[in-house]
Amino acid sequence: LVIGAAGSLLIAAGVVPRDGRRPFPVLRFLAFIPWHLWQVVLSNLRVARTALAPLSAIQPQFVRVSTTLRDPRALTVLGSAITLTPGTLTLDISAEEVYVHALDAASARDIHDRVMERRVERMFGA
Repeated sequence: LVIGAAGSLLIAAGVVPRDGRRPFPVLRFLAFIPWHLWQVVLSNLRVARTALAPLSAIQPQFVRVSTTLRDPRALTVLGSAITLTPGTLTLDISAEEVYVHALDAASARDIHDRVMERRVERMFGA
């Protein structure tokens, strides 16, 4: 796993896009990982609390928010990060909007607040 991850990052760092965009921001991505892992832990605790609470605590909903991200790589990272976070699932993503399924109101609020989108935006220097 470590060799595969290291190889993937080296390849991503060495590939220069033909359309004039900057190379993949490997160092900023590595700085993003601990923050995202912490978000996964917090979401795991929230989902466990929701699952153990009365059924009324589960309030699934679909959330559609516009996005300012235009780089397809940034959209891919955002969609993957949302899906990897328990309680949320990216259903569709485009240069105009993100469509997410949220398990509860708190998860939906996190998507509306765009905290993760701003982190990804900073990573790509947008």
